[in-house]
This record gives sequence, C-alpha cells and structure tokens, in this order.
Amino acid sequence: MFSRLIPICLLAVAVPLRAQNVFVVVENGTPQPVKAVHGTLLDVGTQIIRASSKTVYSLRPAPAYRPGFVQIRYFDVTPVVTISSSTSVPISDAIYIHATLFSEAPLTNFFVVLELTRTDKHKGLLFCDLPDLKAKKETTFDIRLYAYEDVARANIVYHFFSDGMEILQSQMSPPYIAEQKRRTAEYFQPDRDISVLKASAPTYPKNLTGPHPPGSATVRFTIDTAGSVTDAEVTAATAPQFGQAAIEAVRQWKFTPAFQNHHLVATTLEISLKFKPPATDTGP
Repeated sequence: MFSRLIPICLLAVAVPLRAQNVFVVVENGTPQPVKAVHGTLLDVGTQIIRASSKTVYSLRPAPAYRPGFVQIRYFDVTPVVTISSSTSVPISDAIYIHATLFSEAPLTNFFVVLELTRTDKHKGLLFCDLPDLKAKKETTFDIRLYAYEDVARANIVYHFFSDGMEILQSQMSPPYIAEQKRRTAEYFQPDRDISVLKASAPTYPKNLTGPHPPGSATVRFTIDTAGSVTDAEVTAATAPQFGQAAIEAVRQWKFTPAFQNHHLVATTLEISLKFKPPATDTGP
C-alpha cells in the first residue's frame, strides 16, 4: 500500500478544467512542470523540490498532446472519518483509494493529482506517486492520502499523469475520451522520427556593421518530448551575429517528437542555416 502525508495547498483562484494539463510547482515565482513524484519529492527535471505546506501548486494547460490512454477497470474512494480532538466533530482528513488500471502501453513516472473544490469555492491539490503501468496488464494499487482539510466536503477531480503529462482525468467528456483513444492508437504505431510543425527561416541580423555579406551558422539543439527546442547552442558561425540570429529562430520552432518503443523520446539535431542580405541591400 502506498501511504503519503501531503498537505493541501489552497489556491486563491479556480483552476479551469481542461482536456490535458501539466502539474506545476511554483518555485521563486516561476512555475516548473513536475515530471515525476517520489513521496514528498517533486522532480522538475532541473532539480528535486521537497513539498511543504508553503509550496504553491497549480494545474496549467499542457503545451502539447501526450499520447496514452488509461482504462479504469475498478475505482473506489472511501473517506476516512476521524473525530476532531478540539471540537469533537467528525471530519474526513484522509481518503482511501483502491483502483485497478489498464494501459495499452507502458507508462512511467505515473502519479495522480486530486483537485479538490470545497463548498466555499477554495481549491486544493493533493498528489501521490503510483506504480508504473505495464503494457496490456492490469495494475492494482491502494493509497491513503492525508490532508489538513475535510475532504468529505470537497468535490474531487482525479488527474492521472505520466512523465509530467496528463493521461486521463475523471471529468473528461465522452467525445474527448473517444478522440484520445483514436489519437493514442495512431501514436502506438511503428516507431517514427521527428517531423516539423513550425520552422520559420532566421532573420538576417540588423546589427552587422559595414558590408552585409551572406553568412551561415551551425546550431545544435534538442527536441524534447513535447516537441519544443531546448539546449540550443552555436557550434560554428561566420559572424557572432549570424549565430545569435540562428539561435533566436530555432528556439521558436515546433516539432512532433520522435516515438520509439511506445515512448516519446528527445532528439538532438545539428543543422546549418544560410543567411542572405536583404534584397534591397546592394552592399557598399
């Protein structure tokens, strides 16, 4: 049994329900997507953050579609009622969840986020790591989640995540679920390489002094599993200005990420970009 003591973080504003979300932790004013949960430790990719009662969490719209679909074969939620020592009033400060899930493909770094809305409209988030799901096999788990709030008085939406992207939530509409199944089936076809969604040509740098000759720059970058460009760096350039212009261009590019062995994978590319002077520029 998985048992986690996680404090609720009440949010001042409502979190709109969306088709797919990412779970973020706000650290020093900057929201960072959570890629995995390990007890009270949150893996945001660049660092490990320990959850506390002062940590701010949120649900944000996902930057890209995440393939995968989880079937809930069995799901039972039971509030755990205790008597308050100060008021002698029964409260439910914990919930027990017994569930059986099934996935067509392996899902790693699996965790659940409970979005709670109380009768006074305050919101809170609970989270817990879950066992990874194996392909075409049922996975059963029991978890007991503790909170500093009376969860029996709250409406709960369940969000299931894998590798930081939402796979399923309890309030997805039937049309969306049908579309999720269809698109997931498309994704779980033979391995594929990256494909370009958006790749605008770089702009000739305006800060060149003197003649405006043709130029070039070679850039190495990584396409992450969301299809975004990260870790872009110049490996060669005929002038520093061309390198900077190339970096600014590729950071705006978007891709469909590569897919291998039923997983989205990051890809590193190195490309050369050519620059031509503006047509009205005839040189000195």
